[in-house]
Amino acid sequence: MVNPLGNRKVLIGLGLVILVAIAAGFVYLRGRGEEDPTVGEEPPKESLLARNSLSFTGAGDYTFDVFPPLGWARTDDEDVDLRIGALSPDIVPSTEDEFTANILFSVYTHEEISASSIEDYAADWKPYLLSYYPSINFVNDYQTKIGGLSVYVVEMTQPLDGVMMHQMQYIFWLDRDYALFVTVTSLDSAWNKHKDGISDSIKSIELDLSDSPSN
Repeated sequence: MVNPLGNRKVLIGLGLVILVAIAAGFVYLRGRGEEDPTVGEEPPKESLLARNSLSFTGAGDYTFDVFPPLGWARTDDEDVDLRIGALSPDIVPSTEDEFTANILFSVYTHEEISASSIEDYAADWKPYLLSYYPSINFVNDYQTKIGGLSVYVVEMTQPLDGVMMHQMQYIFWLDRDYALFVTVTSLDSAWNKHKDGISDSIKSIELDLSDSPSN
C-alpha cells in the first residue's frame, strides 16, 4: 500500500524541526540501525531503558548523554543531532501502514520567538505552534527540571491526513543563545504503550559538562 505521508517533511520557521518526526516515523523502517554499542553508565531502570547510553553534540558545542527506551536504536538523520526510534513499528489504525515512534534531539538558537528565558517559551511557544499548525490540540504544558536544566514541556495531538498523532516537545534552556529541543512522536493509538519508556528516557538526559561550554 502506498503511504501518502511517506515523503512529507514538515518544518517550523527557519529550520526548527518538530513535525518532521511524523514523516520520519513512516519511512524509518527502510534505514533503521542496529542497537547502538555506545558504552554508558547503568540506567536507573533497566526494565524500561537500554543498558547503554548514546552521546550527541549540537550547536554551541553542547554534548549530551541519553539512555534510549528499551528496544529503541539510533538511526541516521542529517536534519537533527540525534534520532532514535523503536525497532518494532506500530500499525496505523484502519490501514496497512506502519509508523515508528521516534525521538528527535537538536540544539537550536532562540530566534524563533526571541526568547530570553524559559518563561518566554512557556508564554509564547504554544501560540507560535498554532500559527503554523492550527489543528494542534494541546493536552498539557508545564515547566520542570531535568538534569539540572530548566525545561518547558508541551504535549499535543493533531490529525494528519486522517491519522491522529501524539507528540511531546521538551525545550531545555542552555544559555542566552541556545536551547535543546527534544520532540517525541507516536501514533496516538500507541501512545500508552510507549509513554513510560519515553518519559524515563527523557529524564535520563544529561549535559556532559566535560565537553560542553561553560556559561
